[in-house]
Amino acid sequence: GIRDRSPSRGLGDVYKRQAYWQPTSGNPAWDAEQSCRHEAFQKVISGVQTNMECSYATAQFVQAWIKKKEKNALKKAKKPFRRYPVTVRMLDEVRRGLDLDRDDDVVRWTAVCTGSLFLLRGGEYLAHDGTGFDLPKVLRGADVTFWKEGVMASDYHDAEEVSIRIRSAKADVFNAGTSRNHFRSGTDVCVVKMMIMLRDRFPERFTDDAELPLFRLKNGDPLFRSEVQGMVQVAAADVGMDRTRFAVHSLRIGGACALLHAGFSIEIIQRWGRWASNAFQAYLWESADDARGVAAKMVASRGSLTVTRQL
Repeated sequence: GIRDRSPSRGLGDVYKRQAYWQPTSGNPAWDAEQSCRHEAFQKVISGVQTNMECSYATAQFVQAWIKKKEKNALKKAKKPFRRYPVTVRMLDEVRRGLDLDRDDDVVRWTAVCTGSLFLLRGGEYLAHDGTGFDLPKVLRGADVTFWKEGVMASDYHDAEEVSIRIRSAKADVFNAGTSRNHFRSGTDVCVVKMMIMLRDRFPERFTDDAELPLFRLKNGDPLFRSEVQGMVQVAAADVGMDRTRFAVHSLRIGGACALLHAGFSIEIIQRWGRWASNAFQAYLWESADDARGVAAKMVASRGSLTVTRQL
């Protein structure tokens, strides 16, 4: 049997004697055979509890171990791909599909503007499907401040600037929180204008209910990631893009790309998005306009090399 004296080693020996199931080998006959062997191995594992030489703790270990192996195999079989960024054109399409006379659509559009312009992670302002809001992190009315000429606005309708407090984040190793601000953009994609409109529709979310998650629908239901993702994917299809390449995170990626194309440095983008490493550069996509004038500058260089001057 599988003895409790060395669970990891014993299970490893048994596991190596089994041909592990490969979900997508491309060969139906091979897949069928491997699936059968996998099923047999599962029965062996599930029968460990009845073996007198194996403790219940080892049986539990076995169950967790095989699930981890399955998860890793499926992860490797899934081909990774880079998410596309949401563009300003796509944001315009999202806005076009909403009616701001409806309270729920005000919530939706404010959330989209906030997530995109502040480069927020989904869990920092939206509810996770199945689990709800991440309460220690999610944006609340208490985290939003309206400003005019550098001081808190006495009348939020006159605000020219809005700031948010991000209380906690994945890369916030000191749990110190972060503040970010934006001024009016003068367009429909304006977080200041939309926060003012949201406060007009739901004033209690900035006063009595200020400690609750901000982005809730009129009936109190959370605004879920899946709903925002659906809006983004419909907008992607409307502009002729592959909708499967977009998710909620595409709003954050799109914000980073917009900063890049606006001429901001990599260091500013990293700080604005609160990334702890350079891994965020995988999110950055070039714009065709970035290459405008580059060729002319490259061929305009007529200087001589110092090495040829023997310096």
